[in-house]
Amino acid sequence: PYYHPIMPLLMMDGWTFEDGIRVNKDAWPDDVRAHLTNGMNLFEAELGFRPTGMWPSEEAVSPPMVQPVTDVGIQWMVTDEEILAKSTISGGGSIDVDDAAQLATPWMVEGDSGGEIAVIFRDRVISDRVAFQYGSMTPEAAVSDFLSYLDGIRSDLLAAGEDPSEHLLTVAMDGENWMFMSEFQHTDNARPFIHEWYSRLESHPTVVTTTPSAFLEKNLTLPQIETIGTGSWIDGTLSTWAGEADESLAWQRLVEARTAL
Repeated sequence: PYYHPIMPLLMMDGWTFEDGIRVNKDAWPDDVRAHLTNGMNLFEAELGFRPTGMWPSEEAVSPPMVQPVTDVGIQWMVTDEEILAKSTISGGGSIDVDDAAQLATPWMVEGDSGGEIAVIFRDRVISDRVAFQYGSMTPEAAVSDFLSYLDGIRSDLLAAGEDPSEHLLTVAMDGENWMFMSEFQHTDNARPFIHEWYSRLESHPTVVTTTPSAFLEKNLTLPQIETIGTGSWIDGTLSTWAGEADESLAWQRLVEARTAL
């Protein structure tokens, strides 16, 4: 999305969160579509093709946002495994994210007002190791840990009678500052780690790197989510952007400004 909107909040018809203050607003699906279209237009202008997938701002998702997202041609999006744990399948059943077969696969999701999209849920453990731990390790040790984790997931899938080639383990990071910010004391921008990582992935006998779009082109039968959870990669909630008194005041002023314009 163009200006990093927290789309579930844009799609909410008002709320009262932890601070007890009511934010009175309508749902703004046109705003969501505008952010997405502007972002896709810029992407296409710079890179020469139109994207079909999306990283929602802060991996924040909700059932109402599915419709406007699919309206603009987005076919898949990524979010956090905590959202999968909060989602339900047919009949209201829960999903076990500790089951590798449940986490390491895209799920099909229908919006509460229409639209259908494939949703990919990041493996929080290994994603956060890359983002928050590997910067304090040697490149060799970090990559060895990464590959050991993936080997463990593969073993779990085989033990469950699953074909690993039909599963997708997703690494999606929103905290990898050590890779490119000198104040984290990595003036080489993590180049030794990245070189070690990519080199060993390239030669690994069982790990196959891919993109979400390429994986979805396999046209596998994907499991279905009845209702996707609402939240972001930060604790599976939206509390970073709403729920405190100053945030509620800011939202209400935004509503007033938007109404005036």
